[in-house]
Amino acid sequence: MKNNNQIKKEIIDYFKLGNPKLKNLKKFPTSESLISLGYVDSFGIIESISFLEKNFKIKIKEDEITLDNLGSIDLMSQLVFKKLNEK
Repeated sequence: MKNNNQIKKEIIDYFKLGNPKLKNLKKFPTSESLISLGYVDSFGIIESISFLEKNFKIKIKEDEITLDNLGSIDLMSQLVFKKLNEK
């Protein structure tokens, strides 16, 4: 079972791979909204949901697609960790 830090690292690696603006950041903003910071748009959130579902073999329900669950890397990793522990 993956811990929260391992999950967070995989999510950060995903965003760095697909986003040149994020790739070269020395300190990745894990607790801040990537949308508010201008690094990700709504399409990027949809892509990240697809990544999370495929990579971690989870299903994110429609009512879970909120800023409270997906508003930052920290929140995304907490949601994935919770879902992995529900299995």
